[in-house]
Amino acid sequence: DTTTTQCDPEGTIACYQGTVADVTERKEAEEKLRKSEEKFRRIIETAAEGFAMIDDDRRIIDVNAAYCRMLGYEREELIGKTPRDLGTEEYRRFYDAHSDQMLSRPYRVFEASYVHKEGRVVPVLVHGNTLTDEAGHVLGHVGFITDLSEQKRSLLLAGEVQKSLLPKSAPDVPGLDVAGRSVPWEEIGGDLYDYVPVNGLAGPGLTVAVGDIAGHGVDSALLMTTARAVLRERLMRSGSLAQVLADVNDTLYVDFYSTSRFMTMFLLTMEPGGRLRWARAGHDPAVLYCPERDTFTELGGKGLPLGVLDTAEYEEETADDLCPGRILAVGTDGIWETRGPSGEMFGRERFRDVLRNNAHESAQGILNAVYDAVRDHTGGLKTQDDITLVVVKAD
Repeated sequence: DTTTTQCDPEGTIACYQGTVADVTERKEAEEKLRKSEEKFRRIIETAAEGFAMIDDDRRIIDVNAAYCRMLGYEREELIGKTPRDLGTEEYRRFYDAHSDQMLSRPYRVFEASYVHKEGRVVPVLVHGNTLTDEAGHVLGHVGFITDLSEQKRSLLLAGEVQKSLLPKSAPDVPGLDVAGRSVPWEEIGGDLYDYVPVNGLAGPGLTVAVGDIAGHGVDSALLMTTARAVLRERLMRSGSLAQVLADVNDTLYVDFYSTSRFMTMFLLTMEPGGRLRWARAGHDPAVLYCPERDTFTELGGKGLPLGVLDTAEYEEETADDLCPGRILAVGTDGIWETRGPSGEMFGRERFRDVLRNNAHESAQGILNAVYDAVRDHTGGLKTQDDITLVVVKAD
């Protein structure tokens, strides 16, 4: 109600007057709003998924109980910290390089790695968005955080099994310096590389296989394991590399057909005297670099990816170009298709520049230089594909 007074000429209060308004509806609305806010607060507080809100200074201003349990801290210990303070060293590099860009987007999804109060690493998936009022003013940035520890633990175990199938060390072949590595996009991947010794009439040689399953995840990893077993068994028998690919395709087609997946592969045999034989099934050509002439040669050839047709034909190519000092590189497209923060691909020219600038190094040194260059190009961002490379340097 609103009340006023009426006074006589001498200033004495003569009477009081006022108006009375029914505020029942307003009070009911305020009560409904209060209950609604309490309801949503209880939903967030009791959620199994972590919740955190940060202000424009990137300081945590609110968290729920699940977030506290996830990291082992009390709420009071977290308020005022930044997500960076809670991250691993790897996450801190990512945060420093990309937090401005990430917060400029209305919505973002990314993986991070926090450090629990007891010291263990907690891998998480963050779904974040910017919270604004009706006028568009920023109220804060919120994130819903899922603990991936169990999922990652299972994938890590599968990844260890998969890694055990990759070569344990470089082969010891006279005249060849060999190095290889495969880094999966997640804990497990769909790339493979393998070495199979060759004992020909001219002496010992080596066959290198590099393959790439289309797609990612557990199903790609399982198909890769099957493909490796089939390939190894077939390489133990006689026949040209073209026939090897044809037979592997016939066997794999049954497994690949129901998954709508396919696989690219490059087979390369190096024989004494610098002779090369190769065949490709839809895979990117290998690269042969000659430091003396500063020239690059692509080892191409026709052939469909494995698993596309139930029968397919392939071609074997030959050359006598592996002279001492020359470098062969067989990789998967995860290298040149890796994108940096601006979206720019690493590209084949950068890849060739790394080979050129490190041609004086050993095969392992060249391999390390490529992976270092790709990591630098991403600026700490996670790659979006498996990355596999085999480097051979002729002694």
